[in-house]
Amino acid sequence: MKRKELLAIAEQFSEYDVRFSDAGESFEIINPFGKEPIRVFVENDPQTPYMVCFSFQHRHLATTDEAIAYTGDILGGNVFAIEFFKDGRNRFGCDLNAQELRDLSYTALAQRMGCYGDTKLIDYADSFKVRGWGEDTDFDAVFVTDEQGYMTIQKCT
Repeated sequence: MKRKELLAIAEQFSEYDVRFSDAGESFEIINPFGKEPIRVFVENDPQTPYMVCFSFQHRHLATTDEAIAYTGDILGGNVFAIEFFKDGRNRFGCDLNAQELRDLSYTALAQRMGCYGDTKLIDYADSFKVRGWGEDTDFDAVFVTDEQGYMTIQKCT
């Protein structure tokens, strides 16, 4: 039955190049810009039988409607993957919505990651990568201290 529901999810994205796995338990939407695809899986978890993966991130979802909406948000440029690194090693990540990306700052990221008081984001991460579906949405950045001692974000070129 979940395979039938997976087909129903894929049908919502028929304007894209959608490719099913040989076993039929997943499909991927091929990125037209040569970037990473979106992958949608059916899992054996009755609470969250769907998983949508994009770039560094994945989300477990309970319904086909949630899987369709989340996939559509990635495709529509409303959801971006962000992954944090420390000394070049992958640490943790999440996704950001378009507004959070527009308002991007060290303070906003620290709050989003639950860093308050004595907990400092810089202690856990010194850089991050943002990945989006669109052609020019990806960037890497590092945290730096400005002249006044405040943490800022510097995009890498």
